[in-house]
Amino acid sequence: IFNQGTVDAENVVVKIILFDGLTLVGEDSVINEAALPGQESLTVEWMVRADKNVSGPNKYKVTVDADNAEAKEANRSISIPDLVAPTAPSSLSSMISPDNENNITLNWTLNSETDLAGYLVYYGSESGVYDGVDANEGESPITISTFDEFELSGLPDGGSQYFFVIRAFDLSGNVSDPSNESTTTIITDIFDESEVPDKYLMEQNYPNPFNPTTSISYKIPETANVQITLYDMLGRKLSTLVNERKLAGAYQLTLDMSTYSSGIYLYRMQAGNFVQTRRLTLIK
Repeated sequence: IFNQGTVDAENVVVKIILFDGLTLVGEDSVINEAALPGQESLTVEWMVRADKNVSGPNKYKVTVDADNAEAKEANRSISIPDLVAPTAPSSLSSMISPDNENNITLNWTLNSETDLAGYLVYYGSESGVYDGVDANEGESPITISTFDEFELSGLPDGGSQYFFVIRAFDLSGNVSDPSNESTTTIITDIFDESEVPDKYLMEQNYPNPFNPTTSISYKIPETANVQITLYDMLGRKLSTLVNERKLAGAYQLTLDMSTYSSGIYLYRMQAGNFVQTRRLTLIK
């Protein structure tokens, strides 16, 4: 602060006013000085803390007043970098595209961040290792815009299983944690008509009761989007066991309930208009 006049400024009061994400650290916002001689300067200091969640220009104002001088004010800002990553994308699912059985369509819940810039799509043929190179859209990870659906094309068939996760990134380049992993198998085997089931069916799990793993077999007579879901006895969804497009045939999945408590649970299959629910019993 510089006194441009030739007369001492008396009872000088300097005050800082903070806005946005700035807070004062352990000091008074007002500094008093008995006098500031003419043509001399006064240095005042405050320590402020910035909120990492409030990036961009954080404004503050300094006012200077004295008994025998006109009050002045200066408006300034401190630029805070954005260091906060988006939340991890949720509810990622994958299924064979209904239009092309060599394509896989991914769906997820769109992030709500206002500075969301896009997503990174990771894929590979091994769980946890997303080093895929086969898709026409490019090697893993593939950068896309702010959509909630994406289709990978040109993937090899013949029983190839693919695993997927996605990450969100923002305009500042911050990258989220990965989403849940989703998996889909591309099957193009031609079934002998005698082996094709004539109706939808979900078998009783075996063994039952069990601890901690059991098998669930099911059959579909035509290509369909199949979803098998695990619920508790109150109807609360616990896990999605299958959620993908499958060709006609007989299938089996292994259910591991080592992290669940003993009790009776429900599992439900839906494929087209077919819906079936059965009970299973976990005893530990």
